[in-house]
Amino acid sequence: MQNSFSFTSKVLKGRIYIHLILGLIPAFTLFLYGLFLLRVFHKIGIFPANQVYSSANSMSFLFITVTILFIFFYFIYLAFLELKIRNSTDFYAIIFLILLCCLFAISRGPFFQPPSDPIFHSGLMWDYLGANNFDIENRAIITKSIFATIFFLSNPITWSSRINIIFTIHLVCVLFLIISCYVSSRLYGLNVKWTLFSILILFLFFGTSQFSYISYYSLAPTSINLSFIWLISSLMFRKAFHFRTTILHYWKIMYISLLGFFLTPILYYNHKQEAGFLLFVYILAYSIFIVKSLSITNGLYRYKTKSIILMALVLFFPFGLFNQIGMDNPFFSVNGLVSLKEHISTNSIFWILGNLNGPRVFDTLGLLGFAPFFVFIYFIFRRKKMKRVLDGKENTFLLAMLPGLLPFWIILIPLNVVIWMKGINMSTEVFWRFCYFSQFWISISYIFFRIESKWTSKLLNLSMKGEK
Repeated sequence: MQNSFSFTSKVLKGRIYIHLILGLIPAFTLFLYGLFLLRVFHKIGIFPANQVYSSANSMSFLFITVTILFIFFYFIYLAFLELKIRNSTDFYAIIFLILLCCLFAISRGPFFQPPSDPIFHSGLMWDYLGANNFDIENRAIITKSIFATIFFLSNPITWSSRINIIFTIHLVCVLFLIISCYVSSRLYGLNVKWTLFSILILFLFFGTSQFSYISYYSLAPTSINLSFIWLISSLMFRKAFHFRTTILHYWKIMYISLLGFFLTPILYYNHKQEAGFLLFVYILAYSIFIVKSLSITNGLYRYKTKSIILMALVLFFPFGLFNQIGMDNPFFSVNGLVSLKEHISTNSIFWILGNLNGPRVFDTLGLLGFAPFFVFIYFIFRRKKMKRVLDGKENTFLLAMLPGLLPFWIILIPLNVVIWMKGINMSTEVFWRFCYFSQFWISISYIFFRIESKWTSKLLNLSMKGEK
C-alpha cells in the first residue's frame, strides 16, 4: 500500500513539473514578452517611452520559436489527458498525417504565382532577417521567428536551398494546422477514422472559391494563430459541455482560461484577428458554464426557464431599442455604419445583425460551411430534442456542432457583431474574415459519424435477414 502511494505521488509530482516546464512558465513568459512588444511597459513607465527595440535578433526569434513549440505541444498533452488516450492509434494517425504533409509540401508548396499573398508573406519573413521594416504588430512575429530559426540553423547559400526554406516554413505552418485540427476533432467527439475524414475536408474546402487556405495562406500569421485558437476553444468547450460541479473541474476551466489569457498578447501582436476569436470563445464558453452551473445546482430551472436564460444571453444587447425610443447609442453612431452597409442588416428591432449574404461570406463558407447551421436550426425546432440538450442529454451532438456554428455566433448576435466591428475598425476589407472562425469540417464529419452509427447496425440486420 505504501509503495503504491509512493508511486502515485511521484507520478503527480512528475506531472506538476510537466505543467510548469511545458505549460505555465512558457505561457507566462510569452505573456510578459507580448506586453513588452505591445509597449505596455513603456506606457506605464517601466521602460523609457522613447526606447526603440527590435525583435529581429537571434535571441528574440529563438526564444519565441522554442516557447511557442513548448506551449503548442503542451496543449496537445492537455488534450490527451482530457481524452484519457492510452492506445497507440492516435500516435500512428498523427505520424501518418506528418508524412502526408511532408509529401504535400514537397510536391506543391505555397501558391507563388504573382501577384499573390504568399509572395507578400514570404517577403515579410525575408525582410525580417536583415532589416526591421515590419517589426510591428499584426506582422507575423511568430511565423517570422520560426522562419529565422530555420534559416540560421540551415544557413542556406544557393537560391534552391533558400527556396527550400520557404517550403519548410510552409510545412511547419501546415503541420500546426493539421495537428491542431486532429486534436480538436478528437476533443469534439470524433473517433480516429472520422477525425481523418474531417482533415480531408479541411484540405479540400478550407479557403474561398478562389483559393485554398492551405496553399494560399499557409505563410500568413493567421495560420499558427488559428492552430492555437482551435486547441484552446476545443478544450474550453469540452469542459463546458462535460460540466461537473467539482473543485477540480472549476480549477481546470480556470487553468485553460489562464493559459489562453497569457497567450493573448503574443497572438494579438502576431495577428489581431485571432485574438478577437479567442474573446468570442471566452464569451460563449463562460455563458455555457453559467447556464450549466445554474441548471445543475438549482432544481427550479426547468425547460422554459433555461430557454429564457439562453435567449437573454443570446440577445443581451438589443441595440435597436436605442433607436426606437430616440436615445443616443453609446457604442457607435448610425453614420459610422455607412461603410459596412453591405455587411450589416438593420431590418431587425435588434438593429445590428450581420448579413449572411454579405460580401465573401458565402464565397468562404460555401454550402458545407452553412450545413452545421441548418442542422442546428432543424434541431431547435424539434422541441423534445432541444429539451434533451438543455437537460444535458445531448451534449455530444451540440458540442460537435459548435465548431461549425462559431462564425454565426459572431454574425447573428448583436453584441458580438458590435465587438467585431470595433475590432476591425469598421473596415469592409476584413469584415468577412469571421468565416475563418469556423471548423465546419468537424461538424460535418460528426453528422456522417452519427449517420453511420445509426444505420450500420440496421443495414447489417437487414442483410442478415436477407441471407436467411
